[in-house]
Amino acid sequence: MSIRAFWREPLLHFLLLGALLYLLRPVLPEWAPLAPTGGELRVSVEDQARLIRNWHRETGRLPDERTLQALIERHVEGEVLLRQALRMRLHYNDVVTRQRLINNLRFLEPDTALPDAALFQQAVALNMMETDLVAKRRLIQLVRLRIESQVHVTEADLQRHYRANLDRYRHPASYSFEQRFFSRDRDDQDSADVAAKALQQLRSGVQATDPLASPFLHGDVFSALPASRIAEIFGDAAVVSIQQLSPGDWSEPVASVYGHHLFRLESRQDERQRPFDSVRQQVIAEVYAEREAAYLKTWLKLHKRRYRIAVDAIPVGDSA
Repeated sequence: MSIRAFWREPLLHFLLLGALLYLLRPVLPEWAPLAPTGGELRVSVEDQARLIRNWHRETGRLPDERTLQALIERHVEGEVLLRQALRMRLHYNDVVTRQRLINNLRFLEPDTALPDAALFQQAVALNMMETDLVAKRRLIQLVRLRIESQVHVTEADLQRHYRANLDRYRHPASYSFEQRFFSRDRDDQDSADVAAKALQQLRSGVQATDPLASPFLHGDVFSALPASRIAEIFGDAAVVSIQQLSPGDWSEPVASVYGHHLFRLESRQDERQRPFDSVRQQVIAEVYAEREAAYLKTWLKLHKRRYRIAVDAIPVGDSA
């Protein structure tokens, strides 16, 4: 057989086409074939007004132009996902969505004798899966999960991510210490003066019970706390004071929103790297989250091209 005849073989063309489709699987999943066009996707004035109202309700302010464009883009992406879900007939296969649509019609017609199957068909005929917000969100969530499930991560991917983000997987420095608390609410003396007096006793070796100290909500002994947690409990000034102490030393009085504190450092543990095995599940979650977000973004970019997207102009003077 000549080379020219070889290249004309139908079987070869079939095999080459099959190989091409296999290579394109990450971009064109088998369950979501691309059609030449998906028609028009219009963002009406009413759609935009609803987006503005929702944003105002959530944030207490009106969106600026840039924010509104982002809201419109997110709305368009949701509509693209919804149309994909409907093409895949997920509303027929998902029990939660079916029951939601059936319940809607039973609520509207409580005395109906129609069976569930007939009510579901009525809901579909009314496009209720597009107008009911709960059903719509459910279908969008389902198709997103289908898309994101196309992502696959290897052990090499995990190791690569771990090595590239070592700073993310470190035990922060931690401190074990005790404290004495002197409340601001004392009637007899200022808490700073009481703390200073107690410090003199502690540094002189007096080990008697502390009649000057007050009970503290979080206790008096703390083990292996990172600086961030210390700041949450006592404030930033306490972190600075404790970090400057040597083991066994008492600090000068440190003010907080509660009053004044004395700190005695017991020990410190320096920052250290966490081994891969101890953070494996965290790495898996992070890699999948990053890959799924990137894959979904690529999928949406590709599928939005199938639509003629039209955004109606909001008349001048309209407001939310």
